[in-house]
Amino acid sequence: LRFMKDNRLHGRLVVSFDWAQYALAALVEDTTVGFDGRFRTCYPQDVIDMTFDLTNGRDQRWRSRGDASGPVDPTRVLDFQTPNLVLLDRHLDAPGVSVMQQQPDWVLLYQDGISQLWGRSATYDSAGSDSYVPPALRQIHDRLPQGIAAWPGFPNRTGRHAFVTSRSVSSPTHDVASRNQSVISQTATQLDSQATSIQ
Repeated sequence: LRFMKDNRLHGRLVVSFDWAQYALAALVEDTTVGFDGRFRTCYPQDVIDMTFDLTNGRDQRWRSRGDASGPVDPTRVLDFQTPNLVLLDRHLDAPGVSVMQQQPDWVLLYQDGISQLWGRSATYDSAGSDSYVPPALRQIHDRLPQGIAAWPGFPNRTGRHAFVTSRSVSSPTHDVASRNQSVISQTATQLDSQATSIQ
């Protein structure tokens, strides 16, 4: 996700199921995910199935596939609502990695020892595109990421403002959150004062 933020890559993202809710929260300002852990509470069965068709391939052992979803088609999700980015776990989503390697309309933008990020060639591999990522900026290697990210681990958002986005600044929800934070801060100050006077 850091590579996406650093290179201003955004839009519609097909993402590994295990990373989807984090991606949804971390990229909320400018990227949508095709499917996440809210599962059937928010997504129709065919969307669930097409996502797992890519990431799991033809392996049906752990799936409850809908009858109306048709035959397994690992590439269907690549056309549904025209995603422009695909983020996969190289190990857990190995069938999807194999599928992506066979797609002439997609280019590998980032790879480390855990993940791969693919982008639509027309957008990211075309020198005439505003979103072009030149080969020199692409990071393709097999090294595992090092270190840890401070909680909550959102690119370019840290500390108490990590959950405040430009989208939420003027929203009623943000106003309530600000008031709540103010009350919490005042209460903490009062408790500190009381504890000091007791000592």
